[in-house]
Amino acid sequence: MLKPIKKPPFYTTTIDPVRTKYEIEAMLKTFGAEAVQWTEIYEKQYVEVKFIMEIEVDGKPFKGVFSFKPRPLYMVKTPYRGSRQERKGVINWAATYRLQKNY
Repeated sequence: MLKPIKKPPFYTTTIDPVRTKYEIEAMLKTFGAEAVQWTEIYEKQYVEVKFIMEIEVDGKPFKGVFSFKPRPLYMVKTPYRGSRQERKGVINWAATYRLQKNY
């Protein structure tokens, strides 16, 4: 049985998610992406990246639209609420984008 990771990678990052998005776009353009599109719906915890790239399949060039949807990294926070403490799951968007960029 798999155990959950107590400390996910990049959970302590202080780099802004917007900066990481620009770095991801620059990396995709370096590898030949012609266009990059981000779709972000934070209320539904949905993020998707689409890009157009030309690759070679069986020796023939193929232009396709590729997409990936990173899973958000949830962190357990314990905010102080009056005289009691309450644990709740919060999405760490900075760590999510960092993980997406580096893997």
